[in-house]
Amino acid sequence: MKKVSKNFDDVPRGLETKKCKVLINQALTENNDHDFKKYYYAHTSVKDALKSIYNNKCAYCESDISVGSPLRVDHYRPKDKVRDCWLEEEDKELDGQKLKRTKKIVSNGYYWLGYEWSNLVYSCESCNGSKSNYFPLKDEEKRIKHPPLRNEKLDKKKCHAHLSPLAEEPRLLLNPELDNPRDHLLCFPDGEVGYYTGEGEMSVKVYDLNRDPLRVKRKECYEKVFDKLARRLERFDREEYSERTVITSLEDILMEDLLSVIQDNGPYYSFFESMILDFDLYFVERFSDPEHKRLLKLAYDSLINSIA
Repeated sequence: MKKVSKNFDDVPRGLETKKCKVLINQALTENNDHDFKKYYYAHTSVKDALKSIYNNKCAYCESDISVGSPLRVDHYRPKDKVRDCWLEEEDKELDGQKLKRTKKIVSNGYYWLGYEWSNLVYSCESCNGSKSNYFPLKDEEKRIKHPPLRNEKLDKKKCHAHLSPLAEEPRLLLNPELDNPRDHLLCFPDGEVGYYTGEGEMSVKVYDLNRDPLRVKRKECYEKVFDKLARRLERFDREEYSERTVITSLEDILMEDLLSVIQDNGPYYSFFESMILDFDLYFVERFSDPEHKRLLKLAYDSLINSIA
């Protein structure tokens, strides 16, 4: 998951039409019985804007459509009835805590945010399906259950996700438009996504960020780079490369296979960023030969100096 910048005041035209404003007022009276019109909340203008913000990737897992899961407009806060879920203790040697999903309704949903620009994100069907209508909080008593009204009309400013009262709601699901995921999540060479915080743990499990296709794909990305580095070092051991040549070759791999993905904001950006920022952990420490470690560090330092 990668932090993105979104202008909440630059609302796509599909959400500003007279018909959409009529639908917003209807939703206030019909609540979650309202028939939300996909034509408006997933209008072409909305999709195009989200596609640009997320570089045609899922907001949660950073997959693009090439992985096989189509992208769609998701309501970060569910527009329909919110179901209950929580983490319960299990064997710590397995996976920390287990996500318990239930059909219990804890809220009629954030129906007044059904056409709200700051509540719409770009999601793949897999993450969207796993998230469903779950929206766990640290304190259920602090859930916002009623729309902000002013003179019996919806107070649009108070519907913005980054402003009060929504900003004070103790969310447990990370939103790349509001949070910096690096403060909560970490990646491992085997493709697993770990977490530092309760928000990170809940997000990993509700979005199902460690489902097999994702984990395997991230691991493949890592192993591709690792294997290339290992083969270059083997050629150095066979004296096919001089020290200067192997350092240059290693640096080229880091540039072409890691840094280029970051510069292009490609799929799994955060995973590739971790490989660069935690280079010793991902690569250097996995080689036992001190000479290999030295050469890798020299190549990495040269790359960093070249882009500084």
